[in-house]
Amino acid sequence: SNSICAGDDAVFDLVGDPDDIITYSLNSGPSVSLTLDAAGLGSITVNGATADVTMDILSIEDAVTSCTITYVAPFTYTETVTVNTVPVFTENFTTCAPDLLSYDVDFTINAGTVTNTTAGTISGSTITGIPTGTNITVTVDNNGCIRTFNVTSPICSCPTIEDPINPVNGAICEGDANPALQVELPTTGLGDEIDWYDVATGGTLLASGLSFTPADVAVGTYTYYAEAKQLVSGCTSTNRLAVTFEITALPMAYVMPTPVEACGFYELPALPVGNEYYTNTGGPSGGGTLLYAGDQLTISQDVYIFATAAANINCTDESMFR
Repeated sequence: SNSICAGDDAVFDLVGDPDDIITYSLNSGPSVSLTLDAAGLGSITVNGATADVTMDILSIEDAVTSCTITYVAPFTYTETVTVNTVPVFTENFTTCAPDLLSYDVDFTINAGTVTNTTAGTISGSTITGIPTGTNITVTVDNNGCIRTFNVTSPICSCPTIEDPINPVNGAICEGDANPALQVELPTTGLGDEIDWYDVATGGTLLASGLSFTPADVAVGTYTYYAEAKQLVSGCTSTNRLAVTFEITALPMAYVMPTPVEACGFYELPALPVGNEYYTNTGGPSGGGTLLYAGDQLTISQDVYIFATAAANINCTDESMFR
């Protein structure tokens, strides 16, 4: 070959007539004679060449006639083996794409050109768009001195997506309009969307956004789960944040049998749990006086029975007797 890598052997193959004597010099050094074999072949080898090697044929002596052809400038017979620097591929760093589906390799080489990669696209000093998990082999060619280098795929795993915070639960009385359940994304986290589910893991996506309005109408307690997600990668928070929604049945105020008549005074009887007597409508916020079972009424007056649901004090009912 006329081009080799530094450290390889520089070889000159000679072809002529059997037993011809070839006189030559290497790099203008002393003359050396070589006799071709019976097939008219010969070889000159410079082991581990580190610089270009030039061979000059000085003369050829015919083995049969003993005639000698001598080469004198400007009529010379010269061959040169070019010795090239061995290329070295240095992987500077790898970068995972935002969607984690591919990666890029930034590299430097000391000589030659990157001519091939088994995956990705060569662009300047970068190989881009390599599928994540795919190792590649890179070929570098420096004027025929070719070397290959292996690159191992980085682990393009999800970053930590912080869990949602600050849940705003919902609670209504039966028949009221459903409120929006709410959460927040941590300001220092990588999540940029909230997805809502009705189970703690897996399940079907119900909605996306910082708030979610459930459609439940039956009395009961419902739990929904908010999950933070990074849109570009699809990576999600380790945990889902539970947010509750409770629908409380409206209480029924006790209705006093009428008419209520008494001589001298009327003693208020005990009421079912959750019911209280007041002297004005509206219960605790109505401005009236709280009365108790056993109190004696000595004048005719309106009395209100105010009922409150144990699960939600905002769920009330009222009756009145005189």
